[in-house]
Parts: sequence; C-alpha cells; structure tokens
Amino acid sequence: MGVRSGRDRPGHLGARRRHRGQARFAFDGVKQALEAAGSSMDNILELLTYHTDMARDGEIFGRVKDEYIKEPYPCWTGIGVTHLARPELLCEVRVVAYAND
Repeated sequence: MGVRSGRDRPGHLGARRRHRGQARFAFDGVKQALEAAGSSMDNILELLTYHTDMARDGEIFGRVKDEYIKEPYPCWTGIGVTHLARPELLCEVRVVAYAND
C-alpha cells in the first residue's frame, strides 16, 4: 500500500503548487513505492483519492490518473474533503496493490 500527497518534503511543494503537478508527483511517489516493494502500477487493486475541490480539479486529476493507471482499472473511490494535512495540498492518493511473486 502506498499513500502520497503533493509534497516532496515537509513544508515544500516546489513547482507542484497546481493540481496537475501535485497529482503527478503523488502518482510518481506511489509508483516508486510499489516498485521498491516488488510491485507495479499494474498490480493496484484499489485506488482511493482525496480532493479539496473535486468540481474544479476532478477532470484534471482523471487525466493524470489515466497516464499512470491503465485497463483493467482498479476500483476507484474519489472523496471530496474540506482540507488535507496542509492547506496547500490539493490531493492525496492511496492504493492497495499486490506484490509480484
């Protein structure tokens, strides 16, 4: 399982202040964590995402998600929240995946 937000280190967003950048950064982190555990993005069983403004950012996030996750798609639940751990965060990604044998 991996959980990622748009921060690259505590208190720092760098160039990822926009939603597209934060989403890409989060998915890159999930990909790295899965690969380090002997898994891959193809092994994701469940995707849970949190968004501070789904109406504004949902379409953008969906396009970024599709760059990383291909068919057959895992179960995906997107949840709108009032805020995340830090006010500058716009999205968070959580996955459940299996490891390769």
